[in-house]
Amino acid sequence: MSRAALVGVLEASRALSAHVDRHPLDYTRWTVPQMAYLTSTNKRKLLRTGNRVGKSFVAIADVVFRALKNHPFRPDWNARKGPTHQWLITVSWSQSVPLQQILRSFLPAGAVAKAPNWDPAKGWGKDAPTIVFADGSTIGIRTMRQGPLALSGASLDHILADEPLSVEHYRELERRVVSRAGELSLGMTPVNAPGDLTWLRDMCAEGIVQDLHYPMTEDAFRYVDDGSLRTLLDGTVCDAEWIQEQAKGVPARWREIVIEGGWDEIITDGVFVDSFSPAKHVSNFTLDGTEKWALGIDHGTKAFSETAVLIAVDESKEYPHIYVVDCYEALPNSAPEQDARAILRMLKRHGLKWENLQVATGDIPHYGGRGKFQRKSNQELAYEIARELQLGKGQALSPPLRQAKTGKGTSPRGSVMRGVSWLHRAMLREGQFTVHPRATAMSDSLEKYRGGSEDPAGHLVDALRYAADTWINRGQTRRIVGPSVRSA
Repeated sequence: MSRAALVGVLEASRALSAHVDRHPLDYTRWTVPQMAYLTSTNKRKLLRTGNRVGKSFVAIADVVFRALKNHPFRPDWNARKGPTHQWLITVSWSQSVPLQQILRSFLPAGAVAKAPNWDPAKGWGKDAPTIVFADGSTIGIRTMRQGPLALSGASLDHILADEPLSVEHYRELERRVVSRAGELSLGMTPVNAPGDLTWLRDMCAEGIVQDLHYPMTEDAFRYVDDGSLRTLLDGTVCDAEWIQEQAKGVPARWREIVIEGGWDEIITDGVFVDSFSPAKHVSNFTLDGTEKWALGIDHGTKAFSETAVLIAVDESKEYPHIYVVDCYEALPNSAPEQDARAILRMLKRHGLKWENLQVATGDIPHYGGRGKFQRKSNQELAYEIARELQLGKGQALSPPLRQAKTGKGTSPRGSVMRGVSWLHRAMLREGQFTVHPRATAMSDSLEKYRGGSEDPAGHLVDALRYAADTWINRGQTRRIVGPSVRSA
């Protein structure tokens, strides 16, 4: 190669390097889930993946494309008139700084007209910094720690909320994009959420929020341009073998969330198969009147069903004996007043009134989509029960319909795993768990139960957990019982 040709190649290489520095996203390859996110035109969308799939990377790239109005897959966005205004929201500032570093690396040289001073350790600062572009478009950095009210007032074209958020934050953020016909984007692995995510799961099930769910499989790491798999910096290919190694490093109970990007729930895979037997546990029992009565209620998703389970608990045994007396399963989309009447009729069948219950425990509220918030909730059901009982003004429902315990951590009070494990041990013990033949639906559910939000057998089992919530959260309390003495 001649000297002139060599110089030409060198200059071309330098020019390409300079162009990459100025326009880094022009040379980015996109995987299958990333492309699905970038091409989606839904006003409300969620990218839900396992860890390390690249959701934050693509979500921030999308924010930059929008700010520059050079989105390669959204000509509809590029056609917007005038400056656009966006927010990037994280849970806390410590989580925000790494995302700000990604955002800064994506910004072409000379694109930003005004921004606070940059600090590698602190980002653009904690005082709600805003990045201003040449045409007046902006990207504001906010955190959820500021509270929902701190996020009110603005009218925005797009908001990206990275990582799980509360329903209160969602409600406020959703309002911020309405007046400008804007979009709200969410990206998360549903772990370490600030609260239960059932409200978001319900909205995805109704189609109000587009659920772009990509478990940690080879397809999640496959580039759309040539079908090859992504590699790590050290050359490791993100193939099935690598994914399997990642799964081994995660406790089994969290793999559904961390690896599969599943909702914050536990899949039990037939935990009662080895413990529940209709021949052993279904019996036409007779109660002696000393038992304590409890009611559990599950507010179902999708079809918005209502499920209730009535139990009697004999505390005189070495361990509390759970008697499943009756259950109620509503038709899809039942009205709260219908549920209230059916539950009171179930109590009446057994000579009971509401006040005969020791405790009544219900699920957290389930959300039914636009215009149907809290369609199934303890508060709404309790109101209808109070109406049916004709309670006067100032009279409270007694016992109150309380919410089942929830929580986080390795062994949270009120968790699915805790409740299911308690029931499993109860069934293994002789004479601690009995189902009446009239509750055949409960027997069927226990035989089929797998766990998770998609399990049709889960509603009755969840209602049973809520009914036994008081005893479950005492632990497997053992009562020392002396030898019984019977008179002749």
